[in-house]
Amino acid sequence: MKLGRLVCRCGRLRRSYASIREISRKELEAVLPGEPVVCRQAYKDLPAGRWCDDGFQRLREVCSDDVMVPVELSTGGGTYAGGTGDGSGSFERAEFPLSHFLSYLDARRRAPHTSQTATIQAYLAQHDLFTALPQLYEEDVCDPSFVRERSSRGLRVPELVVGAKGSLGDLYNINVWIGLDSHTPLHNDPYHNAYLQVCGRKRVITYPGTCKDGLKFHRDGSTLRNTSTLKDAFDEVALAQMGVTEEILAQGKITELSSGDMLYMPRGTLHSFRSDDPRAASASVNWWFL
Repeated sequence: MKLGRLVCRCGRLRRSYASIREISRKELEAVLPGEPVVCRQAYKDLPAGRWCDDGFQRLREVCSDDVMVPVELSTGGGTYAGGTGDGSGSFERAEFPLSHFLSYLDARRRAPHTSQTATIQAYLAQHDLFTALPQLYEEDVCDPSFVRERSSRGLRVPELVVGAKGSLGDLYNINVWIGLDSHTPLHNDPYHNAYLQVCGRKRVITYPGTCKDGLKFHRDGSTLRNTSTLKDAFDEVALAQMGVTEEILAQGKITELSSGDMLYMPRGTLHSFRSDDPRAASASVNWWFL
């Protein structure tokens, strides 16, 4: 009974707004530097919302076979942080033409769930796709409310981050994430993060950076020092069995992002993303600020 109650203790992200335009500048300056905040349906009408439709037709239209992307290939729950602990999981990265990757996802999405393809997960993660396809960013992602970023890149960025401009600093990078069922292990980044779910759904769990030791992160000398040794941050029963305390678990916040939702996480926030449906494609874009 005690472990069962731990699952229910994972709260919801405390602040949620129907629109970015409902957030005053004062609220942005007060909230953004300190805690995660989710803005529901803030960008629900972006053209990027159709990226996953009709066999990724829109993305196929703008790419050619010379647009190469790094794809994470995994089986049995393996991730970049390692296997599942019982030797059953595997992970590797390989480069493919974007068009071939999209074809694979579409075929896998349509295939019977019992087929061999269902065991191989392919995920385009943390990739600066817009360097190769700048028109895709301008035409499909930039909302009319986006403002010009005052950095060497000169790109437009979401209105969400304007209010805390002094805290966020310059734009560091813009990443694209595309896949079916995918899992990013619990980790933290040295950047402020504005994360937009452009189509499909993802679950996200966040913890304050002060929980890092309690959530079993790799030691500082490791190349994975920003990543937890725990395999699934969403399984609170397993976390408790691994020695994560009730006090730490109570600080976890979980929510589901759907198309048009924007999540902001301050620098150092511990977070993990998960999408579990092998039939449903998901695409996200995030902005990192120094």
